[in-house]
Amino acid sequence: MAAFAAYSAGIAGLPKLALMAAIVVFCGWTLLRAARGAALSVGAVPWAVLIVAAAAVWTMLRPFVIPSPGMADTLLPGDQVLIETAGQRLGRLPRRGDIVAFRYPVDPKQFFIKRVVAVPGDSLHIANKRLYLNGAEVREPWASHKTASIDLYRDYFPSAADVPVFTQGEQMLRHHVRNGQVVVPDGKYFVMGDNRDSSLDSRYWGFITRGDIIGRAVLIYGSYDRATKAETALNTRWSRLLKRLS
Repeated sequence: MAAFAAYSAGIAGLPKLALMAAIVVFCGWTLLRAARGAALSVGAVPWAVLIVAAAAVWTMLRPFVIPSPGMADTLLPGDQVLIETAGQRLGRLPRRGDIVAFRYPVDPKQFFIKRVVAVPGDSLHIANKRLYLNGAEVREPWASHKTASIDLYRDYFPSAADVPVFTQGEQMLRHHVRNGQVVVPDGKYFVMGDNRDSSLDSRYWGFITRGDIIGRAVLIYGSYDRATKAETALNTRWSRLLKRLS
């Protein structure tokens, strides 16, 4: 314990940790004091209101842990992300550039997180790793390429598949390709990982529907280096905390 304390004293991010801890303690103390005062003056009803409010917040914000590098460098394995679900529930339509969490069409029990790159009515293709939308190249500062090698299907999409493609992807290629471009049908969205050279996305399993989408990623609230299993101050990526998304 003494060794840990000595090590922690030299961590550059400690002031940030102390500040966050102070904010959490202060907010918790203020909330409990206000709730206690309200309960004493009005009765038990405010506690019920508090519980309902807490439940409402929980349903609007869901945690999601990034398991793989498909969204690197925007999201890294070990990032802990808040998913905002209120917009989805209130009818907000996904927009190009949104980072969304959704049920994996191949196995709805799994959840994926990718970026929306095309919405209903859009036509898209990829040439030499570059994304073109409705005939124009898309400026994508978030897109990354980790290898210089060329894969004909991945990097010149859509083309003849020379890699395994799921049934949904085969249907997309069979029914929704016009003049060398994928045309996104009504109610569908085309999503890709920001790590374009290593992402299992719509290129391989087709579109997602609005009903598949759980919500939009808005904030990285925690981040741990996945090289170790423990989640401690020793492997926290301090620079990524409270990073806004989308």
